Amino acid sequence: MAKPRAVAHEVLLRVERDAAWAERALNAALSRSGMSPRDCALATELVYGTLRNEQWLDFLLGQFARRPLRKMPRAALLALRLGAYQILRTRVPPHTAIDEAVSLVRCRHPHLAGFTNAILRRLAERHAVGDLPDPANELDDPVEAIAVSGSHPAWLVRRVAELRGLDAARAWVDANNQTPILTLRVNPLRTSSEALLAALGEAGAEASAVPGVPNAIWVRGGGRVDAMPGYAEGHFVVQDLGAQLAGLMVEVPPGAVVLDACAAPGGKSTHVAERMENRGVVLSLDQHQGKTRLIADNAARLGLTCIEPICADAADPVALRRLLDERSIDAVDLVILDAPCSGLGTLRRHPELRRRQPEDVLRACDAQDDLLDSVSRIIKWGGALLYVVCSILPEEGRARVDAFLRNHSELELVAPTHPALEPFLVDHPAAPKSLLVTWPDLHGADGFFAARLRRIG
Repeated sequence: MAKPRAVAHEVLLRVERDAAWAERALNAALSRSGMSPRDCALATELVYGTLRNEQWLDFLLGQFARRPLRKMPRAALLALRLGAYQILRTRVPPHTAIDEAVSLVRCRHPHLAGFTNAILRRLAERHAVGDLPDPANELDDPVEAIAVSGSHPAWLVRRVAELRGLDAARAWVDANNQTPILTLRVNPLRTSSEALLAALGEAGAEASAVPGVPNAIWVRGGGRVDAMPGYAEGHFVVQDLGAQLAGLMVEVPPGAVVLDACAAPGGKSTHVAERMENRGVVLSLDQHQGKTRLIADNAARLGLTCIEPICADAADPVALRRLLDERSIDAVDLVILDAPCSGLGTLRRHPELRRRQPEDVLRACDAQDDLLDSVSRIIKWGGALLYVVCSILPEEGRARVDAFLRNHSELELVAPTHPALEPFLVDHPAAPKSLLVTWPDLHGADGFFAARLRRIG
């Protein structure tokens, strides 16, 4: 049976070495570990806690190291971070955290075992007397201090401070370092919010309806999602509040023809299919065959037969046209474009994305422009385009919509009408209260942007 710290170390290595998604790497490691639920929970805490605190841990460790941390072998540095996180942020006894970290280092780099032991002991001694170095005292630039203390890239903290001010940037960083609450979207074709809330309560979970948002439920202490009551029966799907709000930006009558351009794993496809009462057509595209299987699995569990998963590239207008012609569809009522983006609105769930750089945002913007241009060609007159990104940067949100509209006079920005959206909408000169913008610190949701466009020509 694997040990939780060894599992956490291996997952962190995969994230660092292979740029793997932490969630996927962790789930795969846990499934083959044979560990108890308690040990799985510890491994999960160690992975996400270490990733969320990476810069801060490196800052502190660097105060006690006699050699530059950047020159250490990756596996040894990750073991150091794991040990430091346990000392500073968990109730694990310091001697246990130190011994386990030294053991991890000794397995791969035995010459660094003593070095690891010395650094962590100094850290534990200073922590015990409340005498840790504070980035706010050591760094002159307040943005740098927030970035290091909160383990966020300084360029991004600076950008958020420009948008919202320094205090708001600090609050945003703090929110990203909290474990996000689990949010479910009830499948109204299979159950009701009231029935699911009752079932979750009977199972010992702390569940509550999200005020004002239909079919949205917050859950604490529910355990594994696939073991929750109603999961196997398709009574709900896990979906962040911001994504659920984005799905409410458009009205979708039963019988509509919808194309979800970048659909995996199927959250928005299944949402729109539920709102259509499973009547109509939802063409759910993804470039990767394996991801289309995720869409199919989610649709099947939820009992949504109107969804057709398709492996296709929505950025290729010729392929899109051929796809519709093969199904005798001239144009669609709605295109959902949940575009590939930096993901910088999801840092609390995906702390590994804190490694993003400005050039990653620029590449995402280019892809977003190409997709918008391609999918806009297949919308019928009066039909809608829903543009969504899980980013807090206007470069990927409003700026992309503005750039698109400058070159596409056949579409216009339209304000949504669903009453649940009102607290989350901001103005645009072309249409007041028309843009959905959510922030983790303000709304308890991931950072999302969404806009609805209508074809008028």
